[in-house]
Amino acid sequence: MTEAAQLVIPSTTPVRVFKDHGTVLDVAVLPDGRMVTASDMILHLQDEDAMVEKMKGHGSRVRAVAVSPNGQLIASGDGYGKLIVWNGDTGKSLTQAMKAHSSVIRSLNFSPDRAVLAAGSRDDTTKLWSTGTWQQEGKPIKCCAEVYCVRYSPSGELLAIATEKNIQI
Repeated sequence: MTEAAQLVIPSTTPVRVFKDHGTVLDVAVLPDGRMVTASDMILHLQDEDAMVEKMKGHGSRVRAVAVSPNGQLIASGDGYGKLIVWNGDTGKSLTQAMKAHSSVIRSLNFSPDRAVLAAGSRDDTTKLWSTGTWQQEGKPIKCCAEVYCVRYSPSGELLAIATEKNIQI
């Protein structure tokens, strides 16, 4: 094995521990190293040293959070199927809570060009949202099973949808 190909084993000791959260159900890291956590009905935007912003607006536990590739947008989805979009720099809401699904939003993912947000739900569908208008694009993708995870390929040409029964591309 060449020196460049050697396996790097990370430390198993945390370098930081963040407290003052309820149950954390999801976390996303922004390109600048800040992170956003989904804890109860609140998102916490934090930098290396401290809390930057407590982001409030959900009426149910936040189950999913995603950050756009450029870090300018944060999306969060809750147990009532509502979606909120936030400014990645300030943590201030850009939209009101939108009824995006009829049940829990389990997973969110921005396309690599940040033009579309995919939202997967317990209601057996995945919906695509235009980040320019925050309107749904096309019809919902019927997955015939609860959606647990949605992820775009690096090129943005493919969307993987993991359900309780299968994985659809």
